[in-house]
Amino acid sequence: VEGLFLSEDITITAPANFEVSLTSGSGFGSSVSVAQTAGTVDNTPIYVRLASGLAEGAYSGDITISSAGVANQTIALTGNVFGTATNALVLTGVFDGPLSGGTPKGVEIFVSQDIPDLSLFGLGSANNGGGTDGEEFSFPAVSATAGTYIYVASEALEFEAFFGFAPDFTTGVMGINGDDAIELFENGSVIDTFGTIDCDPNATGTTCPEWEHTDGWAYRVDDSGPDGTTFVLANWTFSGINQLEGGTTNVETTVPFPIGTYTRPLSNSDFTSANFSLFPNPVTNGIVNINSNGADAMQVQVYDVLGKMVKSETLSNNTLDVSNLNTGLYIVKITQNQNSVTKKLVIR
Repeated sequence: VEGLFLSEDITITAPANFEVSLTSGSGFGSSVSVAQTAGTVDNTPIYVRLASGLAEGAYSGDITISSAGVANQTIALTGNVFGTATNALVLTGVFDGPLSGGTPKGVEIFVSQDIPDLSLFGLGSANNGGGTDGEEFSFPAVSATAGTYIYVASEALEFEAFFGFAPDFTTGVMGINGDDAIELFENGSVIDTFGTIDCDPNATGTTCPEWEHTDGWAYRVDDSGPDGTTFVLANWTFSGINQLEGGTTNVETTVPFPIGTYTRPLSNSDFTSANFSLFPNPVTNGIVNINSNGADAMQVQVYDVLGKMVKSETLSNNTLDVSNLNTGLYIVKITQNQNSVTKKLVIR
């Protein structure tokens, strides 16, 4: 705020649910005053924040700037209160393909919990060690199911030609090379990171760990992540440079991208994958047995590697018929007493 020819001080009044201060870290209240000297107030920053203790949700209102003898000025404010991060998404794969223009480029993301509103999450890329650009792509307001995968690519045509199915989302933000880093956001904060945001692994004298995968891929180790703002090199495996070259589809490449193979328990701390067993695995006769430490019925959902649910049953006899499914890799989500885990299942 600033003012000329004033007869009184300037008062800044916050609307309901907001607070104002003359300093960034303290002194917040419902209003502040800026003293005039000889009718003048020099340009003065005013800091605004949401009040503490508010329920989750969106808030808005008009801040009022007033002084005697002049018309009030107002500025619209908006803000959001978010809950604790769920960490319901985790970056599981990054790929830099061999087709025209180095496509397909993008990421694989695993959904570890049911998400009613995916728009709370987003992605950002950090190119050539240039540091964060913040959240550059936000997901739409759709739901996501635990145990499935989300594929975000720079474009759709080459992705579908290479992998055989369409990506879930496309954005130019994913036009990344094998030496670029990626951030995964929830409620505007980073919950997972691939690569060192402010370091280029190809730069002369670089100090960041070697995570380059140009014309190749990187894939997360099972049951690891999300890792927050710190890149954990030990939680990733790499194809090596140029290992996606020489093939027009993923299966034809030297070292294919291990699409949809990351797994982790989808459970709380006292309900783990060890509570269950699937046998035989691989399945060759169309029947898989699912044993549990509990006696209650189990809800079983089977997903293909594209994240499509292909079977859903409630089991009371521990026997699941998969004879109508094609050979390949599947993800089995088992729910008992409102707790869930996932397991890999191979059908031959």
